[in-house]
Amino acid sequence: MATQFYPGQTLGIIGEGINGPMLAQTARQMGFRVAAYSPEAQSEILHLADLRFTGNFYNWEQLRAFAESVDFVTYESQDVPSETLSFLQQYTNLPQGTEALDITMDRLMERTLLEENNINVLPYSSAIDLDDVVTSAVRLGYPVALKPIQKTFDHGRERVIEGPASIGRVADLIDTGTFIVESWLHNIREFSVVAAKGIDGKIQMFPIVENIFKNKQLIETMTPVKLADEVEFEMQRVAEVLGNVLNYRGAYEVDFYLTESGNLITKRMVATLSRPSAIFTQVTNLSVYEQHIRAIAGLPLSLVTASSPAVLVPFNEIDDDTLRTQWLIKDNWHFTFYHNAGHSLQTAKGHFVATGTDLRSLLEQIDATGIIGKKTD
Repeated sequence: MATQFYPGQTLGIIGEGINGPMLAQTARQMGFRVAAYSPEAQSEILHLADLRFTGNFYNWEQLRAFAESVDFVTYESQDVPSETLSFLQQYTNLPQGTEALDITMDRLMERTLLEENNINVLPYSSAIDLDDVVTSAVRLGYPVALKPIQKTFDHGRERVIEGPASIGRVADLIDTGTFIVESWLHNIREFSVVAAKGIDGKIQMFPIVENIFKNKQLIETMTPVKLADEVEFEMQRVAEVLGNVLNYRGAYEVDFYLTESGNLITKRMVATLSRPSAIFTQVTNLSVYEQHIRAIAGLPLSLVTASSPAVLVPFNEIDDDTLRTQWLIKDNWHFTFYHNAGHSLQTAKGHFVATGTDLRSLLEQIDATGIIGKKTD
C-alpha cells in the first residue's frame, strides 16, 4: 500500500459530521480530487465532492465502489464503525488505521491504555448488573456516572447517580450491555490538546483550548488559556505519549478535566478531527484540516504558530434576530454555516469564531449580545 500521495490523486472522505465539508474544501485547495461517502443523501460534503457515494455504513457494494475510486481515505468523525473502515482497507489506503479508533471508542480499552502509560484517569469499575452498580457507587462514593463501554451507544444512555435513591433510575439501562461506573466531578474546567502525527512519527501540537459546556452541550471554546506551567506541560506530555504509542497517523485530540485543587485528569482521546478544532482556522498559521491532510498524505507537518486570541461559539438557529444583528455589525466574528451536514449534528447549524487582542474583551463582547444565554435556555 502507498504511504505518500500527490496532487491530482483522489482523497476519499467518509462520515457525516461538520468536519467533512472543511476537509473537502481544504483537500481541493491542496490539489486533490475528492470522493465523499455519506449516509445522508443531502449531506453538504456530497455537494462539494467530485465523486459522490450514498449508503449506510454496512452497504458493502457501495463501500467497495467508493474505496476502489480513491487513492486513500480518511474518516472524519468517530461515528464511522471500525468494521466499515476495516472493509475499506481491503481496497484502498487508510493512513489513520483502525487501532486508535478501536481503543478510544471502548472505554475499558481506553482506560487500560491510559493506566499502562501512567496517565491519570477518574476512578472507575465495570458493571454488568445493578448489584455491580451499587457496589461500585459505594466504593467510589456518590455521585457517580454510569456510561456504556462502547461510546457509540452514548446517546441517552449516560446517567449521573447522585445517591442511593437514584439507583433505581438506571435499572432500565443496565440490562442493555456492559457499563463503567466512574466518579463524577463538580466544579471542574475542561481543556483539549489538538495534535497531529505525521508519517515520520513526529507530532505537532496546536495551542491548548478551554471548552465550556452547559447541559452536555459545547457553548464556547477559547484560546489562549492561562495554566500553571506544570499543568500545561503534563497536558502536552500526555498528548505526545498517546500519539507515540498508538499506530495512528493524522489529527487527534486529548481532553482533560482540571479540578479546583489543580488535579489533572485525562478524560478521553478522539482519534480523528473534533468540533473544537474549528477554532484554529482563525487562530493559527494553518488549520487542523490542512495539518490532517498533510499527515495522511505523507507530507511533513507544518510548525504551528498562534496569531491571536479567539472564542468559538456554536449556534443552533440561523434566523435568530440577535445572531442576524451580529452578522451585520461584528467585523471580528467569522461565521461558518453547516449546510445539511447530517443528523449527527442534532440541532447545530453553525459556529462563529470571534478574534481580537485579548480573551477577556472577547468574552465580554459575546456575553453582551446575550447569544450564549438564548442558545442554552
